[in-house]
Amino acid sequence: MPSHQQRRSTPSPSPAPPQRRAPTGAGRGNAAFLAPAGHDTSAFSLGGDLGAMAAAMGVADAAHEAAAVPAALAGAVLQQGDRGAAVQELQRLLGVAVDGDFGPATRRAVLAVQRAEGLSVDGIAGPQTIQALAQARAPAPHGPTHDDHTHDDHTHDETAPARPDAGPSTPAPTGDARQAALEAAAGLQGATADGKLLRVGASGPAVVEVQKLLGMGPGGQTGRFGPTTAAQVQRFQRENGLGVDGVVGPSTMAALLRAGTGKAVDRGEVFGDGAVGPSVLGIQQALGLSAGGQTGEYGPTTEQAVRDFQRQNNIQATGKVGRTTWEALKTGGAGGGRYLGKFDAYRYGQHLGKIDVVEIDGQMVAAKTARAYLDLKRAAARDGVRLQLNSGFRTQDEQRSLYRRYLNGTGNLAAPPGHSNHQHGQAIDVDVVRADAHDWMHANAPRMGWRRTVPSEPWHWEYFGS
Repeated sequence: MPSHQQRRSTPSPSPAPPQRRAPTGAGRGNAAFLAPAGHDTSAFSLGGDLGAMAAAMGVADAAHEAAAVPAALAGAVLQQGDRGAAVQELQRLLGVAVDGDFGPATRRAVLAVQRAEGLSVDGIAGPQTIQALAQARAPAPHGPTHDDHTHDDHTHDETAPARPDAGPSTPAPTGDARQAALEAAAGLQGATADGKLLRVGASGPAVVEVQKLLGMGPGGQTGRFGPTTAAQVQRFQRENGLGVDGVVGPSTMAALLRAGTGKAVDRGEVFGDGAVGPSVLGIQQALGLSAGGQTGEYGPTTEQAVRDFQRQNNIQATGKVGRTTWEALKTGGAGGGRYLGKFDAYRYGQHLGKIDVVEIDGQMVAAKTARAYLDLKRAAARDGVRLQLNSGFRTQDEQRSLYRRYLNGTGNLAAPPGHSNHQHGQAIDVDVVRADAHDWMHANAPRMGWRRTVPSEPWHWEYFGS
């Protein structure tokens, strides 16, 4: 049996991957067994001419920065693990907590900006991402415009004392009110499905519902997404640690729904069978239900998912959502993580269709794998071992970016887009830098349905079911 130090020495793949370029600012070195981004050797062969592959991939130089970029970020390439003044300036632009440490929250905000702007989604703040962010933070026009007006007629609901989840459900709407609530939920669910975005220029019922969730008064609920609505979206994103771009994508929509459900629960509402509307949609997303289960209608499927969640979290299994259950749900609890939307999945270069993706430990994880990972994490916690994700599901754009960095000699070994085993939903990378995490995973994960599929990577595991 080799010693921990011997066992945890990072292996050298063949051929050896190019060294990652040192990031701008004072970065932290990778510890042993910390899975490097894009380092997955099992899914492809390295044969062939890298120059030809680079040409086929269309590798191009990054666009030049615009003058609007702060001087501290000129030419910067920042990523998770970096620290320093440049990271502080980036965090100010993102509207997240400014601590100079590029951690998971900062990475999530960067990912949101990249998705909204159609950039490579890799969580790395390079010139293009920083330029887009600087432009998004440009001051919005002052005063109301002809397309959407906000009036200072906010209402302040008193927070009612929390009722036990076992109490009576809030009466469900009937007739036309029920139909309107169902249509509102369906409109919000579809507004950001399949990569769609709501941004300046959009209009329709879904925009009205977003304006309601933003707390805009009746005069501002015009159904037209103009500068005032964009400014309100930016405010909400800033307050919730999201990428501040004024665009409503899957992450911002999920956060809006979560906030709306939270306000309803704070007012004392208890959701149960028969409830309908955007708040129910927020509950279904927090439960990690698939897109097909996100109907905005609280039926048997939702009730059973709530009961299961309550049992997993030592809450009385009433099947209803009140303050106690919602507090557990919104913080992740034992559910399937925060729902991010549907993303394209690939295996061996073939498109598999779209899968539901949630967020756990600051990483994207396929919903079908998320619950199994959380079961794993809870089992480890019972044994006094803390598990943490370093990587999970990757989008095509993220894998493309990692592969380009590898071909350019600025990143670690990475599979071509569509060929990474992080793109079909089963694979995760677990931080096994500590001996207790390493040993616990190898002793317990296999009996819970997990397999190591890359012999040279002790952090890489895939879920095949128990």
